[in-house]
Amino acid sequence: MGELRVQEIVRAGGRVCYTVVDTDCSVVAEADGFLRTCAAGTDRTYAYVLIDHLRWLRFAGLTVESVSLEDLRHYMAALGADYPGPFGLPWREGKRPYGHSAL
Repeated sequence: MGELRVQEIVRAGGRVCYTVVDTDCSVVAEADGFLRTCAAGTDRTYAYVLIDHLRWLRFAGLTVESVSLEDLRHYMAALGADYPGPFGLPWREGKRPYGHSAL
């Protein structure tokens, strides 16, 4: 409790999928809408990447509606992408940068 998390959902027909729920256990609509378009087996991976992104948005004081392309460049730089400038404060203390394919 108290943080964004991935939630497993068993849909009609027994299909298992994943979504992101907020601190109050409500579904995060933007993440859920995207995850519903993913193929089975990839939605779980994408859900965890989305959680990282949503946590960064909150850490940076941004929302899905207010984030800019430059903000996203800083985010990607903090994850390990090449970027020719400062990228702000790290929020993933103690975690390795993402690999090239994940970026």
